[in-house]
Amino acid sequence: MLGSMLIGLDSTRHGATLVELGIRWGRPFGATLVGLGIVDEPGIRAIEPLWPVGGKPGVDPVYYMGYHARMADVDRQVGQCLEQFAARCGEAGTAHVEVKAIGSPSDLIEREAQSCDLILMARGSHFRFTAQDDEGDETLKRVLKNAPRPLVVVPGTCPEGPVVIACDGSLQAARALAAFQATGLGESSPVYVVSVSSNSGDAARHTERARQFLGYHKIEAIPLALESSVEPGTVILEQVGRLGAGLLVMGAYGQPMLREFFLGSVTRRMLTECPVPLFLWH
Repeated sequence: MLGSMLIGLDSTRHGATLVELGIRWGRPFGATLVGLGIVDEPGIRAIEPLWPVGGKPGVDPVYYMGYHARMADVDRQVGQCLEQFAARCGEAGTAHVEVKAIGSPSDLIEREAQSCDLILMARGSHFRFTAQDDEGDETLKRVLKNAPRPLVVVPGTCPEGPVVIACDGSLQAARALAAFQATGLGESSPVYVVSVSSNSGDAARHTERARQFLGYHKIEAIPLALESSVEPGTVILEQVGRLGAGLLVMGAYGQPMLREFFLGSVTRRMLTECPVPLFLWH
């Protein structure tokens, strides 16, 4: 069951959505939310000159301030994120801890995650507090590959709805299924297990094993074995929309050759297109 969740607070814009989801998921378990604010000193040092070099405030913010001024500004913004996090948790009566750290975002998240059950990060997390989200999802990808706990990638909205678990018989899918079951999140929402294959027999076997595993843990799951030659990511996204899902669970990366099309390209696609929180385990 969930005892704690690590919330990666990379901006006030992303932070509000993450905190609301953390409060919703954590409330039934009395879980503690750990808000992590990061001053990305290595990243700032890499892009910021050591002294002001000209430009216009608000137009060229990355190259205008100089290293020390930028560090101070980012430190202030991180502090604001943590203050807002603490205030919202206090309003909701949710146990919380604030952590401010200086260093590489992916390294710090991986370190702090060792004491938590789950990591929540926003899609587009960059942790530089610059005017543009120029880092894309590189931090997310590093955390996904190296973190010791499952990662939930959160889009701009977090609708409530059933859980969809994508399974393809792979080791990564099995790990994701077990990690999801351990959180307890499947005990309060309808659960569907979906497998997509050009062979209906394979799809049926994958969904049945997942359904059986969840059944041993008193979670009733509805199997959806789908025979299709369409790219699996397209079919999964269609099912997420059709079922009105509130969470998608799947394995991530890791398989070479024949399964790379699923665990490689599908994972990358879901990181950018999934309209609901995405629970991933590598």
